Amino acid sequence: MQKNAHTIKKDTSELPKNPTRVGFDIGESMLVTGCALQDDTPTKPLLVNGKEATRIRKEMYTTLKRHQERDASEWRIEERFSYYQNRLTDSIEKASRESVGYARQFENPVIVMEDLAYIRESLDYGKYMNRRLHSWSFARLQGRIEDKPKDAGIPVRYVHPQYTSKTCHS
Repeated sequence: MQKNAHTIKKDTSELPKNPTRVGFDIGESMLVTGCALQDDTPTKPLLVNGKEATRIRKEMYTTLKRHQERDASEWRIEERFSYYQNRLTDSIEKASRESVGYARQFENPVIVMEDLAYIRESLDYGKYMNRRLHSWSFARLQGRIEDKPKDAGIPVRYVHPQYTSKTCHS
């Protein structure tokens, strides 16, 4: 079994006094769902729609498959792949920028995300669903959300994903 290339970097910075925990859940239909916990009360949710990223991934898969079936030249396939990857990167950058901006609006923010490092190892839901879940760019998005707050001095922590998406504050 192949190991996941995504590794979680441990943040060893100290947490601020009276931190506002800002949790981000990375998903497919909602690329990022964020919620701050102030005085143990969920506050001002953030929802970043993932429809565009899902559409891009689906279009990329279909286009590349069609090119391969028609024996298109290697440079053409690589060109199309780069085009779609650039579009996905743009979506990820926008979502991560919006997420970190959301966290900055709170006093003493601490970003909290699920540790999804080995999620792909336990996935086996059939050909179609596996392709969808394996093309999901959660590692890239988490990495960008993790990198951006470092400049602002916002600590990032990871928690075990079990039961974290069970209850919606709404």
